[in-house]
Amino acid sequence: MNNSTALPGKKSISSLTLFEVLFSVYGFLFYTDTWWALFGETIPPVYSAIRYSILGVPLILLLLRGKTLLRVFTKGSLLWIFISVCVFSLAWSINPDLTTKGILRITLQISVFALYFSSRFNPKDQLYIIGSALGITVMVNLFYILAMPSVGIHAGDKFDGAWKGFYESKNEFSGSMLWAAIVCYIINLKDSNPFAKRITRIGGFLCPALILLSTSKSALVIFLALYVAIALLNKYIWQGSKSFLLIDIAI
Repeated sequence: MNNSTALPGKKSISSLTLFEVLFSVYGFLFYTDTWWALFGETIPPVYSAIRYSILGVPLILLLLRGKTLLRVFTKGSLLWIFISVCVFSLAWSINPDLTTKGILRITLQISVFALYFSSRFNPKDQLYIIGSALGITVMVNLFYILAMPSVGIHAGDKFDGAWKGFYESKNEFSGSMLWAAIVCYIINLKDSNPFAKRITRIGGFLCPALILLSTSKSALVIFLALYVAIALLNKYIWQGSKSFLLIDIAI
């Protein structure tokens, strides 16, 4: 199994590939808190099953592809050092029980899922999968805002009137919309697929509008900075590594 699927425009894909694509979207919906919005604390067993399936299924799929796992595992040595420090932090934690839960529920789960996702899909397909998950997240947030404004819009607090969707605060909401906006921008900039360009063009207008309605100034500034950075990198990429260094320093 290789890491190239070329999802858009592909006439047919295997059942396993389709499962892996859908599972990856399912996984990212967990990290955008969409599953929490749909199930949350009202159905704890369902949410727990989702959480641990995102650890278990990628682990099984990685073990089935030993050669790929070994190749990817040897890369990113600094990242593995960081993860090891997170795990060994249990030794000096003032709250070992909380740290253990963090290692199992966050560090281990994210590391396994990221290792699987990065080794299974090429960067282009990764963008499509992440973009699909973020598109669903945007739609669910809009449902909360439009159908349940008492939940989706801040009221009676210091952020009164700011849009927050299903998140606890406008800052979490604006962070997701920022992520979605940048993914839409990159896909629209780099992809020639007509359908993908139409969809991402809509997202490219909708997500910044939602950032404005969240009233988050930080997200707006970051969005503008990333927008300019990506545009500059795309324009000067042909000039080689020196241009990347200069642009990075300038930003």
